[in-house]
Amino acid sequence: MKNWYLCRLYKANKTMLVIVLFFGCGQLYFNLKRIHNFPWYVFDMYSRPYNSDTTKDIVFLYINDTLFNQEKLPIRKEETIFNTAKLYNYLAQNKFKDPAIQTTNTIFKKMPETFRKYAVQQINNQISNPEEYKRWLVRYIEKNTHSVPDKIDFRFVHLKLEGNKYIYQYNRPFLIIK
Repeated sequence: MKNWYLCRLYKANKTMLVIVLFFGCGQLYFNLKRIHNFPWYVFDMYSRPYNSDTTKDIVFLYINDTLFNQEKLPIRKEETIFNTAKLYNYLAQNKFKDPAIQTTNTIFKKMPETFRKYAVQQINNQISNPEEYKRWLVRYIEKNTHSVPDKIDFRFVHLKLEGNKYIYQYNRPFLIIK
């Protein structure tokens, strides 16, 4: 028992022992509450049963009314196109005001007003000119797909799990640029 790390730390530096014990207790508390603040401490990540989603919404891109094969793009460019389109749709549903602004204001409410305004501006998504995004997206798609898009159409395709297969239900366009 003399060679245990905590015993040696107690003899060498009592302040450091208190810090290590405080950190360890904090990590134990967070893990019990399932609040994982360090990714290498996530032991329960794979311990819960995996349940397949009964429905899925997948985003497809149609260029000039033809389904675009996104596997032709490098993953970074594919993610840029699809994630920005989904974010644009999300913000459009909320009249281009990020709903998280209220949460950010609440978190930083005790901070000085100038800092809070800066934090809200830096953390939250802001769109001042939605048409500018559409022009950028057309140029980005044109540059990366090597096609001249007359019409760009993003669609959520809704699938439902039946047996072991997902069956097509319907599609819903959410961003159309002509």
